[in-house]
Amino acid sequence: MTRKVLLTGWGSNGGVDEAVYALCDGFQYRGVSPNVLLYSVLYKEGKKALLKTDGGGEDIEFDTSQKMFEGIKWDGYDVIHTHQWFDTEDEVQELNKRRKNVPLVSTVHGYLIHVILYDPVNRDYTRRFENQFTDEERRKVIDEELRPLAKSQERIFRTADRLVFLTERLLDDFRFYYTDIDTKRAVVIPNGSDIYRYYDDKRVTARAKEIKEKIGRNSQIILYTGRFSREKGIVDLAGAFDIVAQYYPNAKLLLVGNGYESASVFNHIRPDFWKNIYFSNWINNRRELAAYYRASDVFVAPSYNESFGLSILESLMMATPVITSDIDGPRELFVKPGLSLGIEPGNIEQLASLITYLLSRPGESKQKTLKAQRTAIERYNLDNTVDKTLRLYEEVIREKRRIRV
Repeated sequence: MTRKVLLTGWGSNGGVDEAVYALCDGFQYRGVSPNVLLYSVLYKEGKKALLKTDGGGEDIEFDTSQKMFEGIKWDGYDVIHTHQWFDTEDEVQELNKRRKNVPLVSTVHGYLIHVILYDPVNRDYTRRFENQFTDEERRKVIDEELRPLAKSQERIFRTADRLVFLTERLLDDFRFYYTDIDTKRAVVIPNGSDIYRYYDDKRVTARAKEIKEKIGRNSQIILYTGRFSREKGIVDLAGAFDIVAQYYPNAKLLLVGNGYESASVFNHIRPDFWKNIYFSNWINNRRELAAYYRASDVFVAPSYNESFGLSILESLMMATPVITSDIDGPRELFVKPGLSLGIEPGNIEQLASLITYLLSRPGESKQKTLKAQRTAIERYNLDNTVDKTLRLYEEVIREKRRIRV
């Protein structure tokens, strides 16, 4: 029997949607039919959602959430698996009403509370939280001020049949933020990737050489992929590059993605080095993305808030040395196990120092990263993630059947 699964995503080019599409690819190879609902203001201006259907069916766009709820046969799926929260509590309630007895699995990619609390631009909550010296006072800030700002996400947490956490740290944070919600429904399943399949691909190797030649044959490429936003550390990376470029004239900064901080990058790098900055839009072709990793000498992910870090994993799987913020998921998965170097978020001098360290030791860095590559593939290959997810689906389906009986 072919299982039919509905997964939801953001409708953007970030790690959440990449994880969703990776699962879909794995499902199809195992005889599972996935549909994807891109549901977010990030999807498309003037459009609320897009339903991408499997098996050659036509994609369907919806102008409003009402049309979306009416146009999708929610109870026609075996499992609904959300990878983001809906915009309002009412929409979560509508989802629960229309899915009837269909199991709901929700993967927790992060917390709106956490994003607000550690916003690098508006530090008001951060300062207040850090200045509350007792657990009771901190608890009060969370319960009375932060949780009311994330009601729709909390509603999903309360009603899902299973909550999937990408890391143990995410699960620990959940227990801290939501002391009154039971975690018996929780399971930890990390993201996975199969980009390592392209490591020895001759076309990828040739394309990587082309990229290198275009930027400069002797260039030392520092790569960043993701949103160009302050919370992702793009401004800090610009400041660090300004330091590095003074000592390494062949250093090039390659920024892949887009976002509101694109122009501000130049404000933190002196004009003499602007010629060493290269931009590319989002790269959705996996082989092309693999070539960019392959061509780079260092990958940097200097976020202030990062639940997993799929681009970090991909870089390691392509044997590119990584520097990442020593926080949250990256600390647990990559920094502590010694797969990547870690920095304090916002510490521009430390970031510059580690970049120069790796650039000055290319041979040593490559050998260490080849060892890290093997570990990353063993622990976080996509097959493991897909198999664990499908076993979870069967488990919740059986539970629902027993309840109905």
